[in-house]
Amino acid sequence: MHAFITTLSLIACTAVISCSPVQVVSRYGFQATLTDADTNRPISGIPTKISIDGTKFDTATSTRGEVEVAPDREPQLSWLGGPARINHPDAKIIIEPIGYQTTHIYWHRYLPDRDSADTRYPEESGIIDLGRLQLKQR
Repeated sequence: MHAFITTLSLIACTAVISCSPVQVVSRYGFQATLTDADTNRPISGIPTKISIDGTKFDTATSTRGEVEVAPDREPQLSWLGGPARINHPDAKIIIEPIGYQTTHIYWHRYLPDRDSADTRYPEESGIIDLGRLQLKQR
């Protein structure tokens, strides 16, 4: 029902006041490659608990040590005055692979000096690219 109302609103808005649809990120996703700090090899097939802004996920790393979570996006309508909302400005990511130390990453869109470890992680379409993360065994 919600999708029907959103579609109907989009058609009416486009026809009357020249609106256009946009996607707003309500929760960021990420992609990363987890590597063992001692061997520098990918951590493959390890069950991993992830938390992004309090939303929890249970997953496992791929054979190449890759792990990713898709972002949540919400449809919005943009008009001459701009979108109804902007993307969420920050994200707190916690990665807990079994047998390895927990990693906390704080990412901020507008204040990069608040990011973890003074590293600027790029973001595109709601996906934060964390690159290669080296983790120590417990």
